[in-house]
Amino acid sequence: MSKSTIAVVTRMVLVADLIGDLEQLARHSPEKIEGLAASMAAEGLHQPIGIVGKRIIFGHGRWLSAKRLGWMEIEAREYSPELSETEWRIIRATENLQRTDLSGFDRWRLCEELLALNPSWLAKDLAKHLKLDPSTITHLLSPSKLNDAWKEALKAGVVTIADCTAAARVDDKEQHEMLAAKREGASAADLFRRARRPKAVQTVRASRVNIPLAGATVNVTGTEIGMVEVVDALSEALKEARRAAEQYDVKTFQSMMRDKAKKGGLPCEANP
Repeated sequence: MSKSTIAVVTRMVLVADLIGDLEQLARHSPEKIEGLAASMAAEGLHQPIGIVGKRIIFGHGRWLSAKRLGWMEIEAREYSPELSETEWRIIRATENLQRTDLSGFDRWRLCEELLALNPSWLAKDLAKHLKLDPSTITHLLSPSKLNDAWKEALKAGVVTIADCTAAARVDDKEQHEMLAAKREGASAADLFRRARRPKAVQTVRASRVNIPLAGATVNVTGTEIGMVEVVDALSEALKEARRAAEQYDVKTFQSMMRDKAKKGGLPCEANP
């Protein structure tokens, strides 16, 4: 049954007759319902809930708020009882993913549940059914590649989907390290930079690294320099050089970088 042929009727239904999904109900805190109920009392119901028979497929928060307010009836979009489980879950996911207040954990679970129900689907199939860009689905499914500690952190709101997307690029050991860094205040951008760091093929370290180039030699000096430190130093130097290129000559730039190095970081100097 395609979306275009799904029968739906919008009508008023008795609040007391409806049956909610226990898992969906558990996602709504008393504080959240109080706030939504206050909004509905002042402004009315902005969007109908969705039902199949007496079963609610989306709009659990609105239904709980209506009960809280003592409403006898609520407006509902009633879908055909012939809907398959996949079809009504797609309707639920499509409606819920449009909400700005939906947590990252709940967004992931909506997608994960649909894939579990349809084992033959790939991420691109899910994207097609939900009418989302495949890259968006890749981000939303990133928690599936993470360990349980990350999933619990996402559920608790400690990390975001963006954080999960970064952590999904590394192995389990590094995932634990990145979660610790997140708990210490690292941003999603920090995690992405960490995930992009090349893996050193050996543990050899040096106090000075000479990098011959055509017409110049770049020297990176410091304490216990490995390839990660080389990449970080050169990236920082390149960023600073581009910033200064239109304002300063090379001697002034070198002096500025020397002063900056005294305040911390790896010194990096270019010798022609």
